[in-house]
Amino acid sequence: MLTGIKRMPPLLLVMALAFAVVSCVQEEPAPEGEELSQEEIEQILANTATATAEVDTCKFDADMTVTIKATGGEQPLEGTLAMNTSGVVDKANREMQTTTDMTQEATGGVKVRMATEFYLAGEWVYAKMSLFNLLDQWGKTRLTEEMWNRLDMVGGQVELLTSPLEVNYLGSEDISGVPCYVMQLMPTTEALSNWLNQQQLSGTEKIEWVALNLNEIFKEWSYKCWIAKDSYLLVKLEADMLLEMSPNEVGASPGDFENETINIALAMIVYDHNTPVAIVLPEEALEAPEMDIN
Repeated sequence: MLTGIKRMPPLLLVMALAFAVVSCVQEEPAPEGEELSQEEIEQILANTATATAEVDTCKFDADMTVTIKATGGEQPLEGTLAMNTSGVVDKANREMQTTTDMTQEATGGVKVRMATEFYLAGEWVYAKMSLFNLLDQWGKTRLTEEMWNRLDMVGGQVELLTSPLEVNYLGSEDISGVPCYVMQLMPTTEALSNWLNQQQLSGTEKIEWVALNLNEIFKEWSYKCWIAKDSYLLVKLEADMLLEMSPNEVGASPGDFENETINIALAMIVYDHNTPVAIVLPEEALEAPEMDIN
């Protein structure tokens, strides 16, 4: 992993951050003739939260780029992490499968390519990691409720939709032929802190988000969601953000770095809602040794 990421929350938590909502964005008015009342907007979000919670199966594709730059300290860093993830969720049978291709490039031109596969089946989470497409390693760990909720990226949006939010309606747009409402969401600091606390990973050092000044750390946010007009289902998500911090703001040592910035850009498409899916666990996964793969 890039050393700069080690000074930040774990990678999956950074992914969760990318799905969190906006706190510092400029409002964009809805196109003329398409204004909605606050009551109508709140009802759309309530319908979306209900519809999303009731989805039994779906698929998603997500692209994310993280750029890190750290100055000062013993190891100044500039690097990029690019991830492409595809997934299938079957809540009815409590199964899930995701595939991720990841490329990391750090100062000096060092490039690392890694692919991962996750399968949730029965009482187990199975993981396969491939480095440079050469070394494949399987492992498994027992599935907990916390892990299920954390890995369900789509269902995880329900908490955000039902939290006290400020919402800006941007208008309408068709996504793959589906007419959608386009919303820009902005939470209170308290709502954002509470949500981040729920996303923290087991087996890692806990971060007291409530104690941090998020308005200082998160310099820019832009989060939008596309909601199908006929079904109120989430169809698309986009997030762009800029984090900037000093050692004191994140509880790090002044010797670790002087200033660190992280740029995150993420886009996710959700499709095939409530369409039958087949998740097949590879035979080699059944022989995987038990280990901590949180």
